Amino acid sequence: MKKYLIHIVLFLLLTASMCCHICEFRKIHEFEQTFETQSQIETKRTALMVLYQEVLQNAVREITALKNAENEENIVFDWGNFE
Repeated sequence: MKKYLIHIVLFLLLTASMCCHICEFRKIHEFEQTFETQSQIETKRTALMVLYQEVLQNAVREITALKNAENEENIVFDWGNFE
């Protein structure tokens, strides 16, 4: 009888351990997905910041050109080629 009891207890312990490992695996997978989403957001945010910086630099160039120009016919706006 003790032999079967030991086997049953070991089986229950292994089953409980397996359930804990599965729960931890699910948590790790959720964290992985969260970090991946945050990484994608950060990448897009950085790209938008670079684009915004370029737009601001172009605006500053145009304002400087307007300040330095004697008349509007000499002003050349160079926004680059966005095609």
